[in-house]
Amino acid sequence: MGLADSDSRLTSLLALMGQIAILLSLPAQLVGAAEVYWPGLLLLAASPQLALLAQLGLSRVREFDADRLAAELTGDP
Repeated sequence: MGLADSDSRLTSLLALMGQIAILLSLPAQLVGAAEVYWPGLLLLAASPQLALLAQLGLSRVREFDADRLAAELTGDP
């Protein structure tokens, strides 16, 4: 779980850095000197939430596996 947590935090940090870079390049985008890649921008905005969903899904799977193993060991579901 520690690896999933650090991965989620790293994804959020990198997405924030990308959003700041896009904000700083906004004047160049407004005068037409830079082009916005919209799919990349959407992925940049959604990546922290996707990483969190992956982390929560992994946690849920591990919890179900632990419950299943406990039921097998005790014989009491």
